[in-house]
Amino acid sequence: TASVFHSMRIAEVGLRNLATELEVTLKDREEEIPIEFADWNKVITGISNKIKAAHTLPANHKREQELTFYSDMADRCGYMKDMWRNPVSHARKVFNQGEASGVLDRVHGFMSLLANHLQEKRGGEK
Repeated sequence: TASVFHSMRIAEVGLRNLATELEVTLKDREEEIPIEFADWNKVITGISNKIKAAHTLPANHKREQELTFYSDMADRCGYMKDMWRNPVSHARKVFNQGEASGVLDRVHGFMSLLANHLQEKRGGEK
């Protein structure tokens, strides 16, 4: 269970980096707030709103690739939130070793995809 909890903290870093990359702005009570002060739901909603707005841009190969990547990543974040983050953070579920290993594999995959994408987008710099 602790491993799942810490895996979700790792995924949260990725989620917030994804939102930063997309220049997501978030509000709470009509006031703009930093991404690090928003909960997962607000951040995921902000990312989804950016993706919806991108659909209005002119169609081209780059837009298609970006939409596919960011849509996939946003879906992964929503899945992780509902399957693992909320249950473990609110002490609603206990996870066994096999489940924890599966979560760790999923988070590793998510973070690897994100890191590779960001590295490519920034011209290969580390």
